[in-house]
Amino acid sequence: MNIVIIEDEQLAAKNLIRCIQKVRPHFKVKTVLNSISSAVLYFQTNKTTDLIFCDIELIDGPSFNIFSQVEIKSPIIYITAFNNYAKEALQSNAIGYLTKPFGLEELEQSLVKFELQLQKEMAVNFVKNNNINIEQNMLIHLKEDILPVLLSEIALFCLEKSGIYLISFKGEKLDVNKSIQYLESLQPNIFFRANRQFLINRTAIGNIKRISNRRLHVKLNIPYRNEIYISKEKAAHFIKWVSNKK
Repeated sequence: MNIVIIEDEQLAAKNLIRCIQKVRPHFKVKTVLNSISSAVLYFQTNKTTDLIFCDIELIDGPSFNIFSQVEIKSPIIYITAFNNYAKEALQSNAIGYLTKPFGLEELEQSLVKFELQLQKEMAVNFVKNNNINIEQNMLIHLKEDILPVLLSEIALFCLEKSGIYLISFKGEKLDVNKSIQYLESLQPNIFFRANRQFLINRTAIGNIKRISNRRLHVKLNIPYRNEIYISKEKAAHFIKWVSNKK
C-alpha cells in the first residue's frame, strides 16, 4: 500500500509516519511533500498512490489548491489543527478528517474506513472480471409458497438453536432449509464463514476492529444485535478475503 504525505511541518510528518507504522506496519510511505507546488509537480507524473494524508494549511496556501491544478483520484485523509474545513474536504476525495492532535484510535478509524471503501471497489471489480453471478436466486420455502431471494439481497446467514436463517439487507429474517456447509459453498467470493454461527456478505461489512488476542470484531452496516467475531486463526485469511488477495 503506497502512501503519500503532504505536510510542511517535518516533526508532524515524522510523527504521522510513526503512527502509520504502528497501526499498519505493511503500509509504505513513498514520499513526503511540503508544499502545493511540490505536490502538483509530483502528481503530474505519479498516478499510483493508494492513499494521501494531507495537511490543509501548507506554507504556500491551503492544500485544496493542489486538487484544482492536477487531477487526483486517490482517497484523501485530511489533517488540520482547525475544524472549519470539513465542508471543503468533503467536496474532494476525502474519506477522513483528523484534527490535531489525534491519537492512534482516530487514525485507526480513518484507515478502516479507507480499507472498507477499497474492499468494496475491489469486490465490484472482482465480480466484473470473474463474471460472478451475484444475482443468483435462493429458493425459500414458506409453507405452500416458494420465495426466490437474490443472494445479493442477503446480508448474512446465521445459525441459531431453532435453525438456520438468512437476514436480508431489508431486515427480513427467513428460515433456510439448507446446511451452513452448503450455504458456504454458494458464493465463497461473496460470503465468508466468520465462525461456526455466521456467514457474512462482504457488502454487509461496515467496520472491522482489531481486539485482544488478535481477534477481529466485525460490525455490519445493517441493524443487527448479535456480535460477530473472527478468531485469530481466521483473521489473516479474512483480511486477505476482504482485500480480494488470493
